[in-house]
Amino acid sequence: MKVRLLNNTIRVRISKTEMKELAAQKYLCTKTSFVGNFLGTYLMVLDQEAVSINLQNHRIEIKIPQILIEKMNMDDQVGFSQDIEIDNNETLRFTLEKDFQCLEPRSEDESDLYENPKNLKHSI
Repeated sequence: MKVRLLNNTIRVRISKTEMKELAAQKYLCTKTSFVGNFLGTYLMVLDQEAVSINLQNHRIEIKIPQILIEKMNMDDQVGFSQDIEIDNNETLRFTLEKDFQCLEPRSEDESDLYENPKNLKHSI
């Protein structure tokens, strides 16, 4: 799972295996360690209407409606975004996307990533 935080946005990219795990187990987490501390990101699939996000005890907890994960897992849907109202008339934008292989060669192992749609060749 790759997590990107920028201003009032949280963008999460997940691999094929992570998508299967999230759909089946309704839970996925990652942890980044610091000296004497950590930051965890937890995705939870629940029967609810909208995405909700909470930050407490070194954890970003993201609760995602089950229907959104089902749609993303079953078809070619790349991802989804939702805006969440927060304090002081601010909005937090959450995006969950399938993680695609890069178009340029990289030293990272990308074997578990989704094939980039720009690389797909269709035969007639």
